Amino acid sequence: MKKHLIGTTEAADILGISRIAVFKRIQKGQLEAVKVGRNYVIDRRKLEEISSKYVSGRPESASRTKPAAESVERKKAEKHVKKEISEAVGKAMKQYRDAIKRMGIE
Repeated sequence: MKKHLIGTTEAADILGISRIAVFKRIQKGQLEAVKVGRNYVIDRRKLEEISSKYVSGRPESASRTKPAAESVERKKAEKHVKKEISEAVGKAMKQYRDAIKRMGIE
């Protein structure tokens, strides 16, 4: 039996977009969803109707190729930014360790 309600992760996979983009579309009212606890569920049939608009006649695999490549690039960029932040925090901790310790005591 095919389940009719799906979560945001599966909806993102079907649409070829990120989960955050799914949440944004829900908030804008572009994607109908029902909140269940902390999560949203989406009717698969309605999602398939919407996804046909976004695919616009292209094969499903072709529509997902670009977002997957963008996702890899975005992850690399995020990793680079996280590394820079970690290095900056490490440098600040090294330079201001004594002052930070004193602030915690006072």
